[in-house]
Amino acid sequence: MSKRFFSLALAAIGLGAIPSSHAADPADPAAAPAPSPAPSAAVARDEEQAPAEVSPIVADMQVLFGQIKAKIGAAGEAIEPAQLTAELAQFEAIIAKHPEAKPDAKAGVLWMKAMLYLQVFQDFDQGAAVVRKIKADYPSSSFGTKADEVLVSIAKEKDAQAFQKTLVPGAVLPNFEGKTLDGRPISVLGFRDKFLLVDFWATWYGPCVAELPTVQAAYEKYHAKGFEVLAVSLDRDEADLRKFVDEKKLPWAQLFEGAEAIAEKFGVESIPTTYLLDREGKIVARDLRGEELTKKLDELLGEKK
Repeated sequence: MSKRFFSLALAAIGLGAIPSSHAADPADPAAAPAPSPAPSAAVARDEEQAPAEVSPIVADMQVLFGQIKAKIGAAGEAIEPAQLTAELAQFEAIIAKHPEAKPDAKAGVLWMKAMLYLQVFQDFDQGAAVVRKIKADYPSSSFGTKADEVLVSIAKEKDAQAFQKTLVPGAVLPNFEGKTLDGRPISVLGFRDKFLLVDFWATWYGPCVAELPTVQAAYEKYHAKGFEVLAVSLDRDEADLRKFVDEKKLPWAQLFEGAEAIAEKFGVESIPTTYLLDREGKIVARDLRGEELTKKLDELLGEKK
């Protein structure tokens, strides 16, 4: 599991692949047919329930999804738009084939095309172009009324991912500021002359908790030699975080107020996300786990140093 902070997803909440308010509308694209009421036990014994009817536009979308899924599966880890040229053209063809479909249904077809560009290809420009088309062609649809909000979110996500690409070993981690659980202001700049582990994490996510023994051991071993930890907590509840920190006796700072905004700025898509910084604030390594963190700190702060 990964915890994603796409503002895009937040802007589109309530929409999903199709408008939830029209889930029972047979014209809605890509919607699974609403199940018929469950038969009584007596009826179930005597006859099978007929399958729910699938509208023509839904049936066409299901076929298209199957084709796309098969090609993505065959491509392995990555697929390019050129490999789905025929499938990408089918979205508009399906809309043209069903002129009787409601605006929400047609807009939903284009929405799925936009999601293909955004989530599979990571092509923000093309995804935004499709959203603008939804706004122009179906302004009163559930998707059209959210288009401006989604476009802003796409721009933010594009900027965040571009920013992520600059966070490479040797680069200085840009400063950020927030407040700790006790209300103290804290920033990355305040840890100059230290080896600092910046850790985006949350108490509610198992893999983050599983890393704690390693981080605690490293802190105990190397804190006196200049190793510090700055946790950026993405917990939803401050009281839960306080309780966890007290129970585990975590000695390092927990940045809580402002953490979500920092995670969005840094394009954090999954947790734990970590950056190990040197005394000048430069990135030494990213996302070290378990023994990898221990070995790197041994290199940097071991007896030979």
